[in-house]
Amino acid sequence: MRCAICDDDYTFLKQFRARVEETLSQKGISVECSIFLTPSELLLAQIDNFDIVFLNVDTGYWDGINVARDIRRAGSNTLIIFVSDHVGFAPSGYEVGAFRFLLKKDLDDTFTPAMEAALRQLGISQERLRVRIGKEQTEIPVGSIVYAESNKRVVTFHLEHYGKNDLSCYMKLSDLEEELEGKGFLRIHKSFLVNMRYIDNINNYTVTLKEGTELQASRQNYRQLREAYASWLDEFSAAS
Repeated sequence: MRCAICDDDYTFLKQFRARVEETLSQKGISVECSIFLTPSELLLAQIDNFDIVFLNVDTGYWDGINVARDIRRAGSNTLIIFVSDHVGFAPSGYEVGAFRFLLKKDLDDTFTPAMEAALRQLGISQERLRVRIGKEQTEIPVGSIVYAESNKRVVTFHLEHYGKNDLSCYMKLSDLEEELEGKGFLRIHKSFLVNMRYIDNINNYTVTLKEGTELQASRQNYRQLREAYASWLDEFSAAS
């Protein structure tokens, strides 16, 4: 999960980033948090790369409401959560489709429920998949699975930042596909089961993931898998 946090208080930025990372880590969800001291820095970033943008409403001339308007004018559906010292700004959040408005003084009570609601909205699974790695049972956060690859009855799970975190076990990919049914996974080939949240595009019998990996798609079922991905994308965009 990728988050952006914008606030002119650097101490608060560091504390809030730690809160986000700790909350999501407890749910088994990996996260990258980018912090910005000024709205101008945030607007120079690629907003669509972020699942959630946390904005301080009262940041001077370029207040959070105007920043949110710029984000929406750019066509981004990124979830916007306002974080402020002042409740009086809350009604303005509705103008830009803000997902939540949180008061800084109440974060101990409101932050975790807001994040759980955001995860549901984004379709990010908080479920865990239990598999046997060697002699031990291991739980894998479903939302962190980028794709699963089968080779001679060995399934390798490529996880978020998977260069360091590949896990392999003996099982059938068809059994895994059945277990993950309805959780946003697409069987694109006899050897690949992909989490659709990580797909960038499907073209020329190739599935390209957001971090650049290219996977071969089934030629026989190519039209069906493109239709399945398009259908999921429509539902995901509507929910966001």
